[in-house]
Amino acid sequence: MRLLLLISSMLIVAACANEAPPDRNADESALRALDQAYVDGWKLSGAAAQDEAVMALFTESAVIRPGLGTPPKKGTDEIRAFWFPPDTPATKIIVFDHTPDSIVVEGDLGVISGWYELRFEYGDIEYAQDGNYVTVARRQPDNNWRVTQMIWNDNKLE
Repeated sequence: MRLLLLISSMLIVAACANEAPPDRNADESALRALDQAYVDGWKLSGAAAQDEAVMALFTESAVIRPGLGTPPKKGTDEIRAFWFPPDTPATKIIVFDHTPDSIVVEGDLGVISGWYELRFEYGDIEYAQDGNYVTVARRQPDNNWRVTQMIWNDNKLE
């Protein structure tokens, strides 16, 4: 019995030693791609296309914390209702740029932070803002990253 336990322990240690260490560069590239996919999703034409592309990047339990004192939106249903309310016009993006200045990976959590600039039309009104943003992502069982938390502040541009 002791011999069986010893052999089992040795096999577990050997298996752990053979596991590839996390590839930080690949994780950082994947998080950068997630950040860009968020921006690109908003640039699509039509509310349905934007909804599908943007919401696919979030976990079901994600939370967004919009600027200007807007209360947090928790879960994809609340986030979707906030960004894509039914029977409303699509957001027409004029300029949307994210400039990440920091990407940190710790295990299955990644944090992207940076500066953004956004100009868009909603209905017949044009809006412009810029500010800081922080996105927290979690690696999923399929090894893809999804947004779990997002916060930004808005400096309204005139």
